[in-house]
Amino acid sequence: MNDVVSIDTAALVTGTSKRTLWRRLSAGKLQRHSMDERGRVMLALADIAEHICLPFSADPARGGSDFCAIGRGR
Repeated sequence: MNDVVSIDTAALVTGTSKRTLWRRLSAGKLQRHSMDERGRVMLALADIAEHICLPFSADPARGGSDFCAIGRGR
């Protein structure tokens, strides 16, 4: 997968703070990729895929409770 996202986007979709993502970059747990045209550091989507947090509902038709589902990287 060659898709990349900014630190801001990674923080939003994973529910992780930007500071934590920067610490993971510094520790070598995430790999820094190219910068975009605005000078933002980009991360591989594959590197954060297992941490993506998406809202789901147990029973959307009945207004079920939202919860966070953690996706698994492939």
